[in-house]
Amino acid sequence: MILLLAGCGYVVDLDDTGVRSWTPPTLELSSASADFGAVAIGSPPSSRTLTARNTGGWPMGVTLRIAGDDGRFCAHWVPGSESCGDARRARAKWGDTGDRPGDSNPGGAGGTGGGGGVPTCPDGAAEAVWGDVLVLDPGCSIQAEADFSPRVPEGAAVAGLEFGTVADGEGAWELDPRNEVQDVRLDAEVTGDPSAVDLAWQSGTAEFPWHPPDGSTDTLTAILENRGPGDATVTDLDLGRCASTVAVTGLAVGDVIAAGTTVPVQLDYTATGGSLACILGADTDRSSPAYLSLVAYPPAASAPPTVTLAAPAPGSFVVPAEPLDVDFTVSDDVDAPSTLEATVRLNGAIVLSGAPADPAGHELWTAYADTVPLGPVTVEVSVEDFHHNLARTAVTVRVGDPPPDDDDADGDGWGVGDLDCDDGDATIYPYAVETENGRDDDCNGVTDERTAAYDDDGDSVTEAEGDCDDGDVRTYPGAPEGSDLHDNDCDGVIDNATARRDDDGDGYPELAGDCDDSDPAVHPFATELCDGIDNDCDGLKDSADECEDTTVVTAAFLDLQPDGCVPGETVTATLAALPAESEVRWSSERGTVAVTGSGPTFTLECPPVGATEADSVAALVVAPTGENAWAAAALRIYPEDATPWGVQHEGHDGALTTPCNPSGAAAFSALIAGVLGAAALRRRRE
Repeated sequence: MILLLAGCGYVVDLDDTGVRSWTPPTLELSSASADFGAVAIGSPPSSRTLTARNTGGWPMGVTLRIAGDDGRFCAHWVPGSESCGDARRARAKWGDTGDRPGDSNPGGAGGTGGGGGVPTCPDGAAEAVWGDVLVLDPGCSIQAEADFSPRVPEGAAVAGLEFGTVADGEGAWELDPRNEVQDVRLDAEVTGDPSAVDLAWQSGTAEFPWHPPDGSTDTLTAILENRGPGDATVTDLDLGRCASTVAVTGLAVGDVIAAGTTVPVQLDYTATGGSLACILGADTDRSSPAYLSLVAYPPAASAPPTVTLAAPAPGSFVVPAEPLDVDFTVSDDVDAPSTLEATVRLNGAIVLSGAPADPAGHELWTAYADTVPLGPVTVEVSVEDFHHNLARTAVTVRVGDPPPDDDDADGDGWGVGDLDCDDGDATIYPYAVETENGRDDDCNGVTDERTAAYDDDGDSVTEAEGDCDDGDVRTYPGAPEGSDLHDNDCDGVIDNATARRDDDGDGYPELAGDCDDSDPAVHPFATELCDGIDNDCDGLKDSADECEDTTVVTAAFLDLQPDGCVPGETVTATLAALPAESEVRWSSERGTVAVTGSGPTFTLECPPVGATEADSVAALVVAPTGENAWAAAALRIYPEDATPWGVQHEGHDGALTTPCNPSGAAAFSALIAGVLGAAALRRRRE
C-alpha cells in the first residue's frame, strides 16, 4: 500500500520498504565489512562500494571518513548513486553545515545531478572530509566508495570507514539516536616486491658551486635509477621554486625508464636569485616521487671587499665651473664585482648607489661643481658584499675659494669654521671614515662607530666579540639560526639546524623529506631496519620484509553497537587493530561506564544517569615491540525510561509525527491539525 498525505514532505510506502513517518531517522548499511583481498604493489587502486540508507521517517544528515589508516585507504560518495524509489519525491542532497568550503560540492550528490566537486581518490590521495553532510530523506539511499592504494609496506592493512549521522540543531534533519556512528571494517593484503616501486636518485642532493646573482651558470649530472623489476613511465617533473633557475635535460614526461636501468639527468643552474634551495621531484606511474635536493650554499663568511679611489686626489681644489670626477674600483674575494653594492656620498648625502656597470668593478661618476655646495666636501665611497662586509674610503676636496690659512691648520680642507672638530689632525674632519682608535674621526659626536669595537646593530655584541654581521640585529653568537641563507649564530655554517640544510650529510634536508636530519641513517630512501626507528621516513617503523617480530600498530577503529543506550542495555565494543596479538587496555574518558576486558571485543552494560550524558570508550593497543596507538568511540547515555529519539528530538517541532503517522491520526480533527503543522515544517525545511 502506498499512502500519500498532502501535508507530508514525503510519499510513504508502508508495504514495500518498512519506512514509517513516526520513526526516528535510522541509518542502515549494506554491509559491516569490505575485504579488498590481495592487492599487488604497483597495481591501480582497488574499490569497494557500500550503500547507506535512511529507513526512518525523518530526514537524516550523514557524512563519512576513513579512520585509523596510514594513507592507503580513502572514501567518497558516488555521484549519481542517490535513490529514493520511484514513488518518492524526496532526494539526497547536501546539507549546509558551515564546515563545507565554498562550492567544493556544487549540486552535491543530490537531485541536481551532483558530483560536481565530490572528492575522488586518485592513488588514495584524497578522501571525503568529515563535516561534508549529505541529507537523506526517509527511504533515500546513496552509495559510498572505499578505495585502497597498494603501497609499501607489505602485509595486512585494516581501517574503518565511518558513517556518521548529523543533526542540524533545528530539527530539519537529525542524527540516528541509536547509532550516531557506524563503522565498516576495511581489510586488504598488500603483496608483491617493494622494489617494483623503488625509483630513486643515486645521490639525494645536487650541490652547485655558490655564485652571487650574476647570471653565471653551472652544470651537474644526477643519476635516476629504476631499481625495480618493472618499467616505469615518467608522469611528472616538478621543479617548484627552481623552475626559473634550473633546466632539466635528459628526462621528460612520457619517458620510460626500463627496469634495472639508470638515466643521466643534466641539470643547468643559472645564478640569478643569489640562492638555491629547492626540490626536484620525478614521479612515475609505478611509484611515489623520487626527490632530489638542489642547493647552492654560500660560504658562511668572507673577507671584506676592497675599494680603490683613483680620483679626486685628497685636498683637491675644484673651480665651480669644472667637473668633479669620482673614479673608483671595487672587488671581493667571493662575490663578482657586478653583485657588490657600491655607494658614493658627498658630505654624507648619497649621490650614487648600485652595482658597478663594468664587470671588472670600475666606475666613473661625474658631477659638476656648480651642483655641489661651495666649501669643503668629503667624498666617501663604500662597498658591501653578500655577507654584509663593508669597506669605506674618503678624501676631501674644496669647491670654490680655499679657507684662510689660519683657519685650516692641518690642511685637510676643513677649517674650524667648517666644524672640523680637531684642526690639528688631517685625518679628523666631518664625514671622515671612522677607524678603531678611540677618537671621533668623523666629528659626529660618536667614537669608533661602524668599527669592530662598536655595536652598530644594537644586539649587544660587537664584531670584536664575535658578531659576524654587525649590521643585522638577528645575527650574533648564539642567535637562533633561521632558514634565510645567513649565518645567524655565527658558527661558520649557513642555515644549520633548519629545514633548508642537510645537517647530517645524508643528502636530504627536511625540505626533501628527511624526518630526522640528525641521523644519516634516516632519510626517505634509507633501508628500513628493525631498530624501532622510521628509517625511510614513510611514517612507519620497522616495516622491512626481513624485519622479524616488528609489525606496525594500526588501531584502525573502535565500533560501539549501539552507540546510544539506555540504562541496563548491553553495548558491544569491537576493536580492529594490527597486529592481532597486541595487548589491549580499555578505558573510559569520564568513568561513567565500567570498562573491563582484555581482548578486541567485549560487552558493557549501559549505566543509569539522571540526564543525557556523553562518555567515550577508548582502547590502547600495545604491540609486542612496544609500539602503541589509540582508538576511541563516543557513547551517548540516555536517562532511564527515556527513548533516545524522544531525548534527541526534545525541543524540536514534532509536527511531522502527527500528519505522517497514519496509526496516530485517531480523529479527523487531529489529522487536519497535523497537516497544518506539517505544512509549516515543510516551509521551514525548504
